[in-house]
Amino acid sequence: MLTLCSVTFGTREDFSRQPVTTFGHPEETYFGTKAVKGSRGDGAGVAGEYPLVEPSRGIPQRIPDMIEKGRAKVVFFYSYNPLRSAPDPEYQKKIKDAELVVSIPFDWNETSLYTAHYILPENHYLERTEHPKVINGNIYWPSAQISTRFKALESTAGRFDHVDVQFG
Repeated sequence: MLTLCSVTFGTREDFSRQPVTTFGHPEETYFGTKAVKGSRGDGAGVAGEYPLVEPSRGIPQRIPDMIEKGRAKVVFFYSYNPLRSAPDPEYQKKIKDAELVVSIPFDWNETSLYTAHYILPENHYLERTEHPKVINGNIYWPSAQISTRFKALESTAGRFDHVDVQFG
């Protein structure tokens, strides 16, 4: 067995007996403690509720129902607009009854306007400081990104409001 800079290398049997940090893999507690996995709030894939729905996709149009029944208190929307894409937009407006609603949109949308307590505008990929992955010619972000923004130019004295530019 060889120990180098607090990193232990050994046989497979050695790894099963002691906690080991290996190159390229963070320690078990690196990301903090793991949360206890409970039942799904929307009932997707749960026997007696919606067993035929694929659990990884869930049932997002049930969010207002989950809030009414106390199954959800905090809701985060990342690039999702249920007031436009889910059935019955007036029913979806009940999302605002949650204790906290955070919307992270790419553009201004109905969910941000009518339901969100906080709006965290998402950056366009050209505004980001990290490098994107390119897969099959498409820009791909492996996870939700929240990053700093830097001002490109100082505003000029003769600038117009967005509405003035849009409608002349």
